[in-house]
Parts: sequence; C-alpha cells; structure tokens
Amino acid sequence: MVLIHGLGGTWPIWRPVLRLIEEHCDVLAPTTAGHWGARWHGPVRSPMPEVMADEVEAWMDLAGFRQAHVVGHSLGSWVALELARRGRALSTTVLCPPVAWRHAWHRARLIAQLSSIFLAAHLTIPYAPFLMRWAPVRHTVFRSVVERVDTLSADDAVEVLRGFVRADAYWPAMRGLVGSAGVRPVDGRAHDVHAAWALEDRMAPAAVYAKPLVDRVGVMTHSVIPRSGHLALWENPHAVAELILDRVGAVSRRPPPVRER
Repeated sequence: MVLIHGLGGTWPIWRPVLRLIEEHCDVLAPTTAGHWGARWHGPVRSPMPEVMADEVEAWMDLAGFRQAHVVGHSLGSWVALELARRGRALSTTVLCPPVAWRHAWHRARLIAQLSSIFLAAHLTIPYAPFLMRWAPVRHTVFRSVVERVDTLSADDAVEVLRGFVRADAYWPAMRGLVGSAGVRPVDGRAHDVHAAWALEDRMAPAAVYAKPLVDRVGVMTHSVIPRSGHLALWENPHAVAELILDRVGAVSRRPPPVRER
C-alpha cells in the first residue's frame, strides 16, 4: 500500500492510521518532493501532481512495488489518481479530495483557504511551541481543517505547522492551481476508485467537490467519514483505517477474470 499526503504535509501525517494498517499490509508512506525532509530531484517543468507522482513512482520502484493499493489525502488525491492513470494502482482511495470543481470561484476558494493556512503557519511558527498549548489557539489556527481540536495535540499541531512553513512545493502548487481545471479524467470503472468525504469538512465539502469529481472519474464508489473535518486522519483514524482496509479486502476478494478460449 502507498499513502500520499497532501500539500504541506509529510509522511507522519499518516501516523494515527499507519499504526492500524501496517500489521495488515506492507506500507510505503513517503514524503513527496518539495516537502519538509524531501528535496527536489531536478527542475520543476511539469504540473505539481505529475512531479509528485514521478517521485512516488521512484519510491515504489525502490521498494519493489510494481503496483499497490494507493491512498491519497486532500491534494495528495490528485497524485493518487495520476498513479492510477499510469497503471501503478491496484485500487485508488481518495480522502477529502478537493481536486475537481465546477466553477472558477471554487478553485479560488481552495487557493484562499490553503493560503490562509500557509500564512497562519508562518505567523505562529516562531511561538508555536508555546501557543499551541492552548486549545482555543489551535482551534483558531486549524479551524478550516479540524473540527474537534482535542484530537490534535500541541506537539502534533507544531509538527503540522512546520510542515507548511518548510514546504518548498507550496508556491509551485499555487501557481499550478491558478487556471487549472483540476484532475484530468480517469476511468473510475477501470481503476477501482473510491472517494471518502469527511462529514464536517470545511476545506473540501462534498457538496462542492463530489459531483465534479464524479464527472471526471466516472463510475466509482463513495463513503462518508463521520465525526471529522478535513484532517480525518487524526480526528477519526479508526474509521479511515477501516475504510482503507475494506477497500483492499474488496479488491483482493474479487475472482480472477474469466479468459475466453
């Protein structure tokens, strides 16, 4: 299995879910190019999802994963769908995916929300170890991505903020989003795509992003992650892990195709 974080994230963002699924699967959870702890491998000449997909493919090759069950969170879902298009995914699960939109103002809204988090991270990071001790401050800083702030500890909050501050990929990604039509069409029937939306997600509400994604991907399955906002990996990791493992099991239990003689 391959887990792909979103913009500004790093591999530890998967930690609560990773603890629950690694005993069932061999898991690869890389930090993608341009994020804290991962350097660029050459100049950026193509759109960010393709650059990150190149990076993840390289990690898969090193790990000996010709194909894998691919899971992407937030804008990491775009990378996951790109890997599906390249034939590297046994199945594709996208969590809280704001990767397709119907109107330009929805894209502008997404850029504004990402920019506000990026700005908040830069403003608070010098004092974050002290400020993040206070739940009301954490709620103010993370209100667009976390519904229940008690699920995000002070140390976790500082780590998330540092990831945003040290994400060199941020500005290239923002430039790529301006004028972008979103994820390219994918055949959901052929690639077994499953989308899961957090019930209380302010960053990527299903009411805004679900229908456009269905139009792009076509046939796919859906589910809802209860009691969580956009950072569902931390707010309800058991539900996310169960969802992921159910998808893996569903694919694994399918009978092999019947070959005509």
